[in-house]
Amino acid sequence: EEPNTFDGVPLLNNQKATFYNFKGDREAHDIDKLWDVFLAAMDHARAHSDESRTKLISCFDSAAQIRGVKWNLTMALFWIRPYEYLNLDGRSRWFITLPDKMPEWFIEQTGKLIQMPSGEEYLSLTQAAKEALQTSNYSYKNFPELSYQAWKVSQRVNEEKRTQQVQSQRNNIGEGLADRDVD
Repeated sequence: EEPNTFDGVPLLNNQKATFYNFKGDREAHDIDKLWDVFLAAMDHARAHSDESRTKLISCFDSAAQIRGVKWNLTMALFWIRPYEYLNLDGRSRWFITLPDKMPEWFIEQTGKLIQMPSGEEYLSLTQAAKEALQTSNYSYKNFPELSYQAWKVSQRVNEEKRTQQVQSQRNNIGEGLADRDVD
């Protein structure tokens, strides 16, 4: 099934969209490592074999060592196979650790996702997320829907924070430093 909208597609800063550094600032095989991980990801999405999993884990771990490649690697895997690979951009990492957004067992298994997972951890997390979405009663049932929901909720939370900040600034207008602590 192919997505029919761009809702929930994670975005990268344009300056980081290449996944590699300029010649002279990158290692000789960085580009090859990126191709390897994407080919292995497509193969694993098709085959789901132990051999394809092992290959993807190895390629993922290798590509994750490239300077400038971290969480964006999970975003790219999501871009090429959105129903197979979990996007772990900042919004999604925040969202999937909220108790009302994912099952407790998943959150306990996942942790806070502070450090980039290894390939093995990423595929285990992806599988656990699939199971959580399929067995729980959420309006989002797959990774594109999860990513979109994470975007919507984070937009709402950010807007609420901005509104509170503006209100707080309005409440403080006219308060001078000399007026503080004066009875």
